[in-house]
Amino acid sequence: MRAAGRRAISLVALASIATMSVTACGSDDGDSQSFCAALRSAPTLESVVSGFTALDGPELTRRLDRAAAAYDTVERTAPSEVDDEVETVVAVVDAVIEAVRNNPDDRRGAVAAVRTAISDHPDLDASAATIATYAHETCDLDLNPGVAPGSTTTTVVDG
Repeated sequence: MRAAGRRAISLVALASIATMSVTACGSDDGDSQSFCAALRSAPTLESVVSGFTALDGPELTRRLDRAAAAYDTVERTAPSEVDDEVETVVAVVDAVIEAVRNNPDDRRGAVAAVRTAISDHPDLDASAATIATYAHETCDLDLNPGVAPGSTTTTVVDG
């Protein structure tokens, strides 16, 4: 937890998928090239939700819609090797997006919804680790820059 009313949400595995942002390269057919392109073009989840309670309605909606579409592409292009894991992580990402969408002025409400989504997906950590390994080995993409393997990260949902 952080001071000044900010609620820290431990998103250990979610951070793996949420720190994605580079440029795209590929088609939309579930092969590794398409998936790597989708990972590179998805916005970081933190950039989407950071300061959400201070955003006006249209800006927040634009951010959330853009992120939802990008993560839908990540899920749609996932190769069979990581399809189940991507489905798990994107389900939690979608829950974070919906938590913010449904609680645009209520940090506590959003945090509670995110915590519920995380607890509903006990395999989130393992799924995110599998995706991070795949992205590193296949896409030459580090989804957790600066984070040592096996360490914990925290994302703060604040307003």
